[in-house]
Amino acid sequence: MRGRPKSFRRWVLTGALVGCGPTVADPDPAASTSATSSGAGASEDTSGDDATSRTSVADDAGSTGGGGPSQTDACAAYLSCAAAATPAELGALLDAYGPEGTCWQSTSEVARQCDMACGAGLAQLQDAFCDEPACGAVACPSPSDGAIPGAPVIVSVSWTSPPGCMPGIGSDVQFTIDVTDPDHPVSELTFSGQVIGCVGALDAPMSSLVCPNAAPYTGEVEVSDPDGNADAIELLIMPCVDGSAP
Repeated sequence: MRGRPKSFRRWVLTGALVGCGPTVADPDPAASTSATSSGAGASEDTSGDDATSRTSVADDAGSTGGGGPSQTDACAAYLSCAAAATPAELGALLDAYGPEGTCWQSTSEVARQCDMACGAGLAQLQDAFCDEPACGAVACPSPSDGAIPGAPVIVSVSWTSPPGCMPGIGSDVQFTIDVTDPDHPVSELTFSGQVIGCVGALDAPMSSLVCPNAAPYTGEVEVSDPDGNADAIELLIMPCVDGSAP
C-alpha cells in the first residue's frame, strides 16, 4: 500500500496521542474549532496531492508500459503494398511503421500521426500502382475518368526527293510523319513544322515542301493533341538525299 505523506502521519499520530491523554477543558473553543478546521483542511490538501501523484504515475505507465500503442491496420496494409510496389524503400518504412517500429514506442499522439501517414502513403501507392494486388488492386483510372491523358509520340519523319533530283536545282520534297496517340485519332492531332530554306509548312501527316537543294537544311516537326500534350523532333535534310528521323 502506498504510504501517506509524513505531514498526514504526524497529524494522525498527534490526534491519537491526544485521544489517549486525560480530558482537559479547552480554554478557547473558537481556537480549537479553528485548529480542527485547519487540520482537516491540511488532511484534504495532502490527500489531493497524493491523488495527483497517483494520476501522474498512471499516465507515465500507460505511455511506456505493455499497454501502449501497437501497429495499426493502415500501416500493415501500407507495408504490404510497399513490399510489392517499391521494395527498395521497404527497409526504411519498416523502421518506422513495422510492428516494432519507432511509431509504436512513443505516445499515442505519435502513433495517431503515423497511422494517418500510412493511410496517405497507401493511397499514393494505389494511385501509382493501381493494378498491384498487394495494394488492393483498385480500378485504374481512364482518360474519361479525368486522368491525365497520354501524349502523342512521333514514331518517325521520312522524306523523299523526286527522281532525277539534282543539287542546286529546286524540287519538291515529300514528307511523311508517322505519329501515335493513346487516346486521340490522328485526325484530331495538330501538326506544325518547317525546314529552314524550304518553302511550305509541315502541317499534316503528309506534306510537300519546295527545297532549292543548295545545302543541308535543318528543321523541326511538332505534333500536339487536344489535351495540350506534344512531341517534337528535329530534322537534317541533305540535298537530293532521301532520309528519316530519328
